[in-house]
Amino acid sequence: MPAIKKSFPLEKLADIQAAPQDFRLIERMPWDEHTELPVLLSDPSDDDTYLILLDTETTGVDKLKDGIVELGMLAVRYNPNTGKVVMLSDKYSELEDCGVPISPESQAIHGISQDMVAGKSFDDDEIANWMAPASLVLAHNAAFDRAFFDRRFATMGDKAWACSFLEMPWREAGFESGKLEYLLYRNGYFYEGHRALTDCFAMAWLFYLQPELLNGLLNKSARKTVMVRAWGAPIDVKDILKARSYRFDDGRASGANKHWWREVDEAAMDAEREFLDATYKDGSTKAGYENRDASKRHKM
Repeated sequence: MPAIKKSFPLEKLADIQAAPQDFRLIERMPWDEHTELPVLLSDPSDDDTYLILLDTETTGVDKLKDGIVELGMLAVRYNPNTGKVVMLSDKYSELEDCGVPISPESQAIHGISQDMVAGKSFDDDEIANWMAPASLVLAHNAAFDRAFFDRRFATMGDKAWACSFLEMPWREAGFESGKLEYLLYRNGYFYEGHRALTDCFAMAWLFYLQPELLNGLLNKSARKTVMVRAWGAPIDVKDILKARSYRFDDGRASGANKHWWREVDEAAMDAEREFLDATYKDGSTKAGYENRDASKRHKM
């Protein structure tokens, strides 16, 4: 595999000046875990509210057996009318020995070793104080982060959550992927990822660059949805369900019987029931329905 260049090729300056259309400049994101806060980004208003950007690093990917080894949070003041980030108010970053060994695969991604977490623990009271005033917790893979967070901090499981990965129509916005590093790259920036607080700063920088994205995400998060579970669907309709964006739950993490599921906007439920009835006998009658808002969404 060829080596990836990590420094600017000064020897190519003449080529760049001769044909600038053939080159693209990317620069390091200006914020990282060492950035001093608060940082004021736009004029505050009386309508401003407060959200938390959150990311976790874990011992592995098993939501029932693995645990959090690093928690990063960024307190953000924003204007709900414009979607603009107004201020980065505070930051939190801490390690914890959760009692589960860090897998080699996870350590290779985030670089956190067993020695680094030895004797470390989160301050539950401090994290509760962080959570209390927040109108929303925003994570780039909320289904992953919330599962681990709610299990570790069971008394804080009633917060509203949003997912900047799954709840954003990135392809419609012109992006081929919703991965955070790719999104920053497409906006002309790079960063050293895979540490929790740094990823929070990356989310904040992305939303600062494109406030319409945050505004769209906040609007989508506020919607009412229904979790539809297609109980009793026979195996021969699985491709039809997959084509309609149903996902398969094998029951290992949720504890439920095996089934296909999909989250649907309330306004689209009549059409969804018609689809289920057309897909398998008495589909809409056999299916289960659970009303959801942001406080129930992305739960395990």
